[in-house]
Formats: sequence, C-alpha cells, structure tokens
Amino acid sequence: MVLKLPSRGVHHIVGWEKAWEPIHLWLKGVGYDVGDIGYVTARSLRGEPPSEIENVNRAELYYVVIPLNLVQNRSDTPYVLGDFTAGRPTELPPNLVEISEPGNGLVLLRNTLIR
Repeated sequence: MVLKLPSRGVHHIVGWEKAWEPIHLWLKGVGYDVGDIGYVTARSLRGEPPSEIENVNRAELYYVVIPLNLVQNRSDTPYVLGDFTAGRPTELPPNLVEISEPGNGLVLLRNTLIR
C-alpha cells in the first residue's frame, strides 16, 4: 500500500517549504525568528479579493512559515511576504522595499515605516 503513495516531493507543502527556505534563512540571519509577517498578493495590493487559489496558497504557507505568524493582507509588520506566484504587481506601495527574491514567486519585503 505504501508503494502506491506519491513521493514526498510532489506534495504542495513540500514545494512551499522549498520556496520558503531562502527567505526563512534570510530572516533567521537578521534574528527575525518569531513574530508577525504580513502576507500580500498582487490582487490584495490592488484592493481585490483573493482568488480561490490564493486562499489555498495562504493556508498552506501559514503552515510552512511557523513559528512566524502569517497575517493576510497586512503590510504593517516589519517584514511582508509577497506571494507573487500568480503574477507580480505593477508597483509596490512606497513603504515596501524588496529585500529577497529567490525567483520562485515569493518575495520578502521590508516595511520601511517600522524600525
């Protein structure tokens, strides 16, 4: 029965874990191990409601980023995770500066209004 299960590498969560890893390492390097991290998409930055797939992505990422607390549609945290897997926004709010972009659709943003 176990032989019929798909390999671990094809599970969505494993894909998110791999995508999150470079951002997680960057955050650990600056000592940000616990706390809130905002979560935005291109749609949320335009003021649009999330799509069904964005809701699924957020739920899966919520699990992956523990012990950080992923907070949907908030950019008033020191760091913000941009989930741009469905497309990048044409522009970012002026207070959000891109810090890390591993090339997998996730982008780490720094809120310049919070020290």
